Amino acid sequence: MEPDDQSLLGNTRISPWGGDSTDEPNYTPGNIAGDHDPRHGNPYFNVNLFSQEPLGQQGNSQRRFFHGPGINNTDLALLKDVKIREAMSAEFRAEFFNAFNHAQFYGEYTVDGNFDDGPGSFGVVGGDNGGRVGQLAVKFNF
Repeated sequence: MEPDDQSLLGNTRISPWGGDSTDEPNYTPGNIAGDHDPRHGNPYFNVNLFSQEPLGQQGNSQRRFFHGPGINNTDLALLKDVKIREAMSAEFRAEFFNAFNHAQFYGEYTVDGNFDDGPGSFGVVGGDNGGRVGQLAVKFNF
């Protein structure tokens, strides 16, 4: 969705990538905590505290006031070398990425903080970066 220009400043393209604006919504102080389990599909924070700014005015919400869940990633590798003869060996490897299978919300999968995206998108986690991945390998050296 294109950014709004409620402030009537005409600054909806302030970055080379477009889509940015200095317009911010109004923020009503209150409990910002929302549903922190993105599997429910509910907003990550209380979106009812935000409203459209009046025409011709800037909203009172700070830019970048909120960030979504952090990254909790652990990669693990196990390796075993087995000597068969003097010049022969076998190497067994097991590698796991995101070994403890924690949800990864970053990049395009973070919380949607764009008020202009409207209900159903604003404040909702867009997805995750996938679960645990494992791979096994055997290598014969001679």
